[in-house]
Amino acid sequence: MNFLDARRVHVIGIGGIGTSGLAKILAHRGVMVSGSDADASVVTDEVRAAHISVSIGHAAENITADIEAIVYSGAVPTDNVERLAADERGIPSFSYSEALGELTKQYRTIAVSGTHGKSTTTAMLACILRAAGLDPLVLVGTRVPNFEQGNVFLGRGEIFVVEACEHEAQMMNLHPEKIIITNLEPDHLDFYGTYAAYQETFHQYVSRIAPENCVVNFDNLDARALFSADPLRRTHLFGLQGGELRCVGRRSADGVQYAALTGDVELKLRIPGAFNVMNAMAAILMAEQCGVERAFAARALFEYPGSWRRFERVGQVNGAEVISDYGHHPTAINETLKATREFFPRKRVVLVYQPHQHHRTKALYAEFIDALVEPDALILNEVYHVRGREHADDASATSANLMQEVSARRGAEKQHWYAATLDEVASLVKQHAKSDDVVVIMGAGDIYKISKDLCST
Repeated sequence: MNFLDARRVHVIGIGGIGTSGLAKILAHRGVMVSGSDADASVVTDEVRAAHISVSIGHAAENITADIEAIVYSGAVPTDNVERLAADERGIPSFSYSEALGELTKQYRTIAVSGTHGKSTTTAMLACILRAAGLDPLVLVGTRVPNFEQGNVFLGRGEIFVVEACEHEAQMMNLHPEKIIITNLEPDHLDFYGTYAAYQETFHQYVSRIAPENCVVNFDNLDARALFSADPLRRTHLFGLQGGELRCVGRRSADGVQYAALTGDVELKLRIPGAFNVMNAMAAILMAEQCGVERAFAARALFEYPGSWRRFERVGQVNGAEVISDYGHHPTAINETLKATREFFPRKRVVLVYQPHQHHRTKALYAEFIDALVEPDALILNEVYHVRGREHADDASATSANLMQEVSARRGAEKQHWYAATLDEVASLVKQHAKSDDVVVIMGAGDIYKISKDLCST
């Protein structure tokens, strides 16, 4: 059956940021949607607020007789009791990316892809297109404060802006008309095995798109290399070092970042960092392909407030500013630390970091050590174990082991602490944070949960 013909859909793993967004879109289209997840969360709360029935805990009885299709998150294993029940009853099942792919066929879809910056670039492009009156449908991998539905905007226009994740090559199931490639770096090697395989998958992905519909990071050589085999490809390039849209000057003052772009375009952002100027240029250049003038697009981005766990300013603890961030790659650590120092030049930067996945920690071990040497003070939490994505031979890649090497490089002049649990992390923050600090709580696991609790005490 065609997935979109189903009138009653059940989503297994509905607490995922992608699956929850898809569920809201389906419900908005008039589909009867239910879902289940292993744990309650702020995301499942938002799904319930959209009048979708959510069961906490998986059970065969959740698969009722009227369900016509199943969607499952990539985190849900094949032996999940609800997936087994659906198979026994002959109910068609679709992965999240397969179901999303069917939806993308019905729109002029713009897919935002790459190793870093996907969520922010997706949200920025949505901000511009909304301001221009194009009323896009949007699905983003985070929660955006000015989206009433959190991670989706339920526009009724012909454009669908979607964050296209490369995990398990999910983006290959989508059918975009246009794409953005923010950058390429080694990641998700638990699935791809090698960086070369990661690059080859991206090459297959972009080869399906008309070159004039591709917006690409000029500064990232691996992103440009996806198109270098064909000199006639007319991609649209942005960057700090080159491209048709280029940043020629940048400064920060009073919590605002100012960037001068080619063509006498001034960009003002409420979020810091050169990487966010890059994200903004990608969004501006793609918006131009949709008929929006660059100067208008740049002005619209001053209204972008940032988003959940993307340099999110949560509050204060002991007078110290607290930032929550999703970064889980050495490059993200480095760039976020630079951005923090730009916005808070006179403050001590305390990084509270939780590595995400033992395999990623092992694959990028040396790079993590280099990155974790940089902050003024460091609290290192134990690695967040990702169910279903760990390899037995990666168990030695722990934060305790990582800290031994990091501490030797940092020396006695830079404070650092190891914390096995989140409670220990919170205790260390309360003990050591001072009014002249900025505390960056970073990671893609559950480290974010302590942010608001710290700021409410």
